[in-house]
Amino acid sequence: MIISLYFLFYNIQFKKICQLSIKTVKEKFGTISRDERFNKAVTGLLLLLFSARLYQNTGNFYVSAFPLLIWVIAAAFGELKKNKESWKAFLWFIPFLLWNLISVLWSDHPGYSLQRAVFAVFITAGFLSAGYLFTDYLKEKFTFHYIILIPLILLSLFSMLSGIPGNSWSGGNGLGFMGFASHQNTLAAAVIFTLPVLFYPFTEKVRISPGKNRLLIINALLLTGALYILISSHSRASVLAFLIFFILFALISLKKGSLIYVVPALFLIGAVVMFSPLGKKIEDYAYKSAPSVLSTRQEMIKASIDGAKLGGLTGLGYGISHRDTSIVLAGDHERNGIFVREKGISSLGIVEETGITGLILFLIIYIPLIRRVKQSYNFTTRQKLFILSVFLMYSVHAQFEAWWIGAGSMFYQIHFFTIGYLIKNS
Repeated sequence: MIISLYFLFYNIQFKKICQLSIKTVKEKFGTISRDERFNKAVTGLLLLLFSARLYQNTGNFYVSAFPLLIWVIAAAFGELKKNKESWKAFLWFIPFLLWNLISVLWSDHPGYSLQRAVFAVFITAGFLSAGYLFTDYLKEKFTFHYIILIPLILLSLFSMLSGIPGNSWSGGNGLGFMGFASHQNTLAAAVIFTLPVLFYPFTEKVRISPGKNRLLIINALLLTGALYILISSHSRASVLAFLIFFILFALISLKKGSLIYVVPALFLIGAVVMFSPLGKKIEDYAYKSAPSVLSTRQEMIKASIDGAKLGGLTGLGYGISHRDTSIVLAGDHERNGIFVREKGISSLGIVEETGITGLILFLIIYIPLIRRVKQSYNFTTRQKLFILSVFLMYSVHAQFEAWWIGAGSMFYQIHFFTIGYLIKNS
């Protein structure tokens, strides 16, 4: 009898807990349709599969995600037909992609250029569509970054603690940590490209609640790990891009009237640091055991400038590098008899391949994004400035790593996923 009463009481309490849990989940995650849940699962899986390219010996996993890309393009097309404003925003990307295809006509290797241009259309359309279809978790923003960032931090910390793999500290002339990533610059770039999810909650008014506090604590722990990995990578381009973003983030987070005190203070602190023993360490970090900051990139910069001069107004053809610019850089190689050079600087790389015309058409793609965000009621002024600082960080990084012209790059893909996401959520 006592046992029966106990189980009856337990069942009643269990039902109450379940009802409360369901209510809590709905409040946290919001009520979304079955299609939205499916879209979230597919786009999340897509990001996970493509992020495998960040790591050693897993570069071919992304091929299995191609059917998902075809599906998200079709699904996004169906959604866009219901929203004329979003459809108009997507049309701005066509001239840039079409010009890449047209450049095949004057390419020295039209077959190769055509292959690259078609792949760029497929990847760009796919990741714009995936970003457009993605639905956030926890009623927060940019939560798709967690899909890449959390595994990256966990694997990197495991590598640091275990010493596995054996070459984990061999990046950047033996100075940088790379963990399981294919290169230390790749690791650092993946960190900064996914950091916005950790900073965005600080652009909102603080809401005191257990759930919100837990999220802030988790974000703080993730941020600590991410910054430690970033600095350990010794990737100067990523560190510089992040510092620019962080300074802008700090400035837009301050109250009006505070800048008159903060800006001079920053200059004063910077001057003190540079003339202190810490400044010498920072100098060594920046110079990377070379005579000057740009010593390791001077030849690449010269080759990029020469290539851009040859590109002129229309370019040499999408994916093409001119042999006259070859000075035997680390990334130079032959692919089926076609010379391929590591371009390094995105803006000059675009001019070399598709000319000044191509660069203008690429920059035009930001017009619908800026317009949508500016007119949006979903973001406060501070959040709009935050989004601007994120894309400025991406653009600064692109001038050191030429992913603007590499559709196969994970950073090209995250970039366009983010644009599609913001077009939908603005």
